[in-house]
Amino acid sequence: MKTCPNCHQQMSNDISFCESCGTRLNSTRSEKHVKENARTEAQPASLKKNSSNKKSLSITLAIVIILLISLFTSYQLLAKKYSIEAVEEQFKTALVEKDRTVLKELIQPSDARLHIDDDSLDAMFTLFESEPSLVDEMIHNFQSKHNLGAFSMKQSGKHYGIFDRYVIDTEGYYLKVKNLFDKKTTLKLNEKNVGVLEEGEGSIEIGPLLIGSYLLEATSYENGQSGEDMESITLSGIESTYDVTLDTEVIDYSENDFAQFYEEDDEQDEDFFVLPNSDTDYLEKSDINDLSSAELRIARNEIFARYGYVFESEDLQDYFASLSWYYPDVNYDGYLTEAEKHNIELIKSME
Repeated sequence: MKTCPNCHQQMSNDISFCESCGTRLNSTRSEKHVKENARTEAQPASLKKNSSNKKSLSITLAIVIILLISLFTSYQLLAKKYSIEAVEEQFKTALVEKDRTVLKELIQPSDARLHIDDDSLDAMFTLFESEPSLVDEMIHNFQSKHNLGAFSMKQSGKHYGIFDRYVIDTEGYYLKVKNLFDKKTTLKLNEKNVGVLEEGEGSIEIGPLLIGSYLLEATSYENGQSGEDMESITLSGIESTYDVTLDTEVIDYSENDFAQFYEEDDEQDEDFFVLPNSDTDYLEKSDINDLSSAELRIARNEIFARYGYVFESEDLQDYFASLSWYYPDVNYDGYLTEAEKHNIELIKSME
């Protein structure tokens, strides 16, 4: 039985409106159940659609976040890779390890005439082997930002159009060469022809050159004879220009005491040295006062001969070839100890 909620009249279950007052009667329990089921069945489609949209949005957001994180991480890594500090460290490591490939890439001189090649790097490595403290000095200069050494940092272009590109700059060094013997003179630097000093020219400038140790050789010819001189040169420090004075005077030794000295030496020991300790001791004038001009010339050149220097002059070739301790070495790079450099200058001043 149904009960009218308005007048409380009871009626059969199949009546939809109250017969007394006309009020719409409540649905039966089964009808309610059907309606509720209908509503319940109608909801999943919209819920499923909303759930799918939310899932797509979450995935999109996750992808965007991952991309942002990846881009930020990549930016940070590249920024660190191309930073001044990273380039400095790369350069210092390459110097210590003698990494030619890295050094050729990093060293980009402002002056295009200064070539960074195997020859110039060899000269630099030779210097660092004889004076390893120079590497420490340059490293300190980078760390202190003073840049007082041979190298400095400079900005050159961009990486990917975003990151500043840093390279190593160097201004190079110059040799101003003068020959006391005013004749046409051929000049070699570490076995490579670098120019000709013409008669009456006075001096010639060679450079720019990378920091390093160099052997400068000069040869002049007159009346079919040759005269030569050489100078071991260290290029480093703040000064950019070095004055070098040579003397390649051609002397006819067949007419002076050198010929006699050479002949007398035939009777001497094959291990003979004019100055046996000139490679280790710092000589004084008193040590060479009694030597003749020819003996001084031999004494000066025997310092180079110890290293196997190959002489241009035939008389020097013949003389040193007669000694058991002399072994020619075409790869000699001009290295000399500080004592040897001192002794050569002293002997030259007395010749």
